[in-house]
Amino acid sequence: DFTAAIATNTEGTTLTITFDETEFAQLKDEIGEDIVITYSATLNNEAMVELDNTNEVTINYSNDPNTITAPSIVHIYTYKVDFTKVDALNNETKLSGAKFVLKQGEKFVKFETDSEGNTKYTLVNTQEEATEFESGTDGKFTISGLKEGTYTLVETQAPTDYAIPSFDGFNFTIGESSFTYNPDSNAENGYLVKTATAENGLSFEVDVLNAHSGALPTTGGIGTTIFTVVGIVVMAAAVVALVAHNRKND
Repeated sequence: DFTAAIATNTEGTTLTITFDETEFAQLKDEIGEDIVITYSATLNNEAMVELDNTNEVTINYSNDPNTITAPSIVHIYTYKVDFTKVDALNNETKLSGAKFVLKQGEKFVKFETDSEGNTKYTLVNTQEEATEFESGTDGKFTISGLKEGTYTLVETQAPTDYAIPSFDGFNFTIGESSFTYNPDSNAENGYLVKTATAENGLSFEVDVLNAHSGALPTTGGIGTTIFTVVGIVVMAAAVVALVAHNRKND
């Protein structure tokens, strides 16, 4: 039995809760109990990436407007990761047209923008519902607005004439001022963390490697061609040895 009104200005947002006096006066059995005000908030498009979006709340209450609670402060961070798609043998060659989706656990990440331009992400069940990221002409794509947690970057389409790595994606964990990743997701397996910790600790850069089609997709080495040649040589040598052996027996 109360009403709530919200007012926002350059100094912040004020939520005014007005209790019905008659109803409030009947709470005699609750004298001395705490009054708890719970609210939820979402970072909008004005949130600062890489910086602490501090949310501080104080409460003015009772008949005396000078009665103020101690501030309740929540530190909220939002993160971004800059990815660059590059050639496995020449990291200076940037690749466009690679496509990716992001997973958190078994769910896929979908970014949505509302009518006011505020973007947030939700978790969906299928890859088809997920937001797709694509590397540009400079090989770059950015995933921004992430909260702390563990994610998996999955490549769904390789650049033209390149192969998708054969492993299950790049697993990484974002924490407060930290970026850790699965050691199996290293340069030999298709990823290279260029900047594990940026100057402010909240922005990270990762190179995503691709080998040419026909080369080993997980290493970016000289590929299956050399193994094919070696295999043919070995087979030819075996045939020659077998013929020589048969002739000797004859």
